[in-house]
Amino acid sequence: MLRLISDSELEKFALGIFGDWISILGNTLSWETVGELGEELSRRIVQPVGALGYFDDDVLTWRFYQNGQEIKVITAGQNLDEYGLEYTPIDISFITDFFKVLQLTEDDYKSILNTNDEMNLVIEELEELLGIPLWMKYDWVKEDEDLKKFYPVMV
Repeated sequence: MLRLISDSELEKFALGIFGDWISILGNTLSWETVGELGEELSRRIVQPVGALGYFDDDVLTWRFYQNGQEIKVITAGQNLDEYGLEYTPIDISFITDFFKVLQLTEDDYKSILNTNDEMNLVIEELEELLGIPLWMKYDWVKEDEDLKKFYPVMV
């Protein structure tokens, strides 16, 4: 099990498999800490890891890792300066290569990542594109019998 918090806290995870994707939800993960899990996970598996974090409609960070190294960060949102963040231009060729299984064009990515200022719309479009729920919390799975069908492993 990945240890990202102190021994005084108990980390719990829900794992769901959606086609070629694995979704990991943690009871203590947040917009600020999801990258730590992505980095640690990428040290332990061969496949690249994408860690998506968002905070309300203000900030979306999408970090990409390979072999424990952060290889790319996409940062978007309306109020990045309030969080000490800068907009990171979207590298369409990188995303297309990272998600080669998707067979999408540059225009597909541009329409999603460049035209929406509201992060909830970006998340919804990414969910549809990737075929995986992104607007999700560990607590929701724990309390909803329908969601438990999609996240059969809770540790």
